Amino acid sequence: MMRFLMTLVVGLWVGACGGVMTGEEPVAEDTPLEQADQALRCGFCGDNYCCPGVESSATCPNDCGQPFCGDGVCNTNESSATCPNDCGVLHVCGDGVCNGGETGGTCPADCGGQPYCGDGVCSTGEGNMNCPADCPCGLGKCW
Repeated sequence: MMRFLMTLVVGLWVGACGGVMTGEEPVAEDTPLEQADQALRCGFCGDNYCCPGVESSATCPNDCGQPFCGDGVCNTNESSATCPNDCGVLHVCGDGVCNGGETGGTCPADCGGQPYCGDGVCSTGEGNMNCPADCPCGLGKCW
């Protein structure tokens, strides 16, 4: 019985202490900051740690540096024209590409020649339900 209790106590002690020290375990100073518990590291703006997904150069320049084009945040001094990487590409009529909801009717410069609702022709894909201006019902027939 004594042997069982001694084995139990030693097992609990080794389990609670994390095992046997061999002298090769890393010390806290050797553990990279990225491996530290993020919940503890993401304390507050000004703690000298830029918390990923929580802080950015726009919300906490003290920790993350000054805002710049390419930092993943569309900052107040950036726009789609000046920094498409952060703010996204703005599709404008006249950019030579028929995109972003442009049609032959809304942007003939980019989409000229393409049929659109309102061009007076009942084209493929148009019908009375989605384009009654081009495909009216008449003589009992709807296109």
